[in-house]
Formats: sequence, C-alpha cells, structure tokens
Amino acid sequence: MEVLYATFRLRAPWCRSLKDKRSVVKSLIAELKKHNASVCESGAHDASQFIELTVAALVKNHAQGDSTAQLLESCVLGATDAELYEVTFEYR
Repeated sequence: MEVLYATFRLRAPWCRSLKDKRSVVKSLIAELKKHNASVCESGAHDASQFIELTVAALVKNHAQGDSTAQLLESCVLGATDAELYEVTFEYR
C-alpha cells in the first residue's frame, strides 16, 4: 500500500475577496471527498485569487495510483472554472 499525494494549484481571477475564494474551495473539497480522499487547503491562504489544495489517497500500487490521479485531476477540472496551472503527484 502507498499514499498518493496530489497538489493542485489553481487561479480564480474572479475572486475579489477571501469570501469568494472560500465558496470555490468548499465546493472543490466536497467534490474531491466523494472519491474517498483526504483534502485540505495547503497554501495561498491569504491570496484571494490563488488556491492550493493537497489530496491524499491510499492506493495499492502505482497503476491504481495513476488512475486515481487522473480521476482527481478531471474532478478538479470539472468542478470549477478556475485555471489549473500546476499539478504535482507524489507516492510515499
């Protein structure tokens, strides 16, 4: 068993306040949790237009991890209009 860590960095130019950002983050977190993953906002806390989420998921092997990574990325892309500008995946 391994843990897949995925970090998604997004830009939401229409967010003018942290309150606007919070609604986007909450919807993204709710959508990602549907896939049995742990999610947290891991950075860019004080920037209203930038979002950084880190997701952790337990996988059996790299093949399942790659499949899960693609699923999580497509979930993020489908859940918001924010621009996904960086994605990193790591196994531990």
